Amino acid sequence: MKKIIATVLTAALFLACFSFAQADTLIPASFSAPVPVKDSYENNPAVEGEDPLTGLPASGEPYTPVLLVLGPPDAEPFWGIAQADILFQVPNMGAGSTKEMALFANEYPQSAGGSRSARMTMLPFANAFDSAFASGAYPPFSDGSKVDVQGHLSGWGYKMNHKYYNLLGNSFKERIKSVNGIAKHDAASLGFLVAQAHQDMIDNNVQFDVRPFLFTDEALDRGDPAAKIIMTYFGNAERLQNRTERTESNCSFTYTEGAGYMKTGSAGPMMDALDLNPLYFANVIVLWTEYDYENGYYGLKNYFVGNGQAEIFQNGKHISGAWVRTDLKGRLVLLDENGEELKLQRGKTFFLVSNQNNELRIAE
Repeated sequence: MKKIIATVLTAALFLACFSFAQADTLIPASFSAPVPVKDSYENNPAVEGEDPLTGLPASGEPYTPVLLVLGPPDAEPFWGIAQADILFQVPNMGAGSTKEMALFANEYPQSAGGSRSARMTMLPFANAFDSAFASGAYPPFSDGSKVDVQGHLSGWGYKMNHKYYNLLGNSFKERIKSVNGIAKHDAASLGFLVAQAHQDMIDNNVQFDVRPFLFTDEALDRGDPAAKIIMTYFGNAERLQNRTERTESNCSFTYTEGAGYMKTGSAGPMMDALDLNPLYFANVIVLWTEYDYENGYYGLKNYFVGNGQAEIFQNGKHISGAWVRTDLKGRLVLLDENGEELKLQRGKTFFLVSNQNNELRIAE
């Protein structure tokens, strides 16, 4: 009898897994915007009392956005990130690894981390949001190549305009051994003193261009069901062909009504180590873009200037739209499936930046 029950349970489990696999839908990578794009887009007007990047109530603090490079996803949980407006997962090395980033533009925690070194897949997003940039230094290139972070920090005005914080070379850093009882080894122990940097930028009268998104209080009621988003990382064409996953970068987002999408990766649910509460995102957006490759490192083609397809996830729904950046210092514009500027749901947004060598799937 036990053997019969075990056989029945095994068959049921197989059918359940088969049914779930059948329900998965592969979303092909596309580098062409599926809607017409304009030559230029004006900034949206700021709304008094509203955080321009989340649509939530503003803190009242002066606006000093700063983009912090974090570690790879398997180094989670990071700390201080619950106060970030936007989080990112972006390519890191040429072999397909990734790192995460946090953009603080409304609340400025005492400390956030752990931070790691920057790549040229990351700096263009500081340009897109006209933010300061903080990282645990960068690879030792000074050759003017497309992946020379140091050269671009200087050439793009970050160093001379007081908008770069090198956490291996200034006083806006700390080393910690543990957070909330979670031990941090040396490579994941570098903290950025965000509140001090915020005050430093105020004291030095550093100016920033406010670039608000548009927001809506109405739930997305069109598109395909997308209760779960699954991104499988391979990293390059050979690994994709051989189905060799970068499991440390793989992630999924699961939608909960009234809360949003919760990210789960190789380290478990994404949370802030300070309180161990999972983070939820009102918007998850995949930005398809091509990569450059030099000296063993990735960069974003044309420094992420141009346009491409964007997969937009809100309220358990999916639509395909577009991203646009018209110039090197231009803001990131998001378009819906009709070519109109996208209205975000109020709350945090997570951006996944990917090329064609990873696989995006959705499930109902």
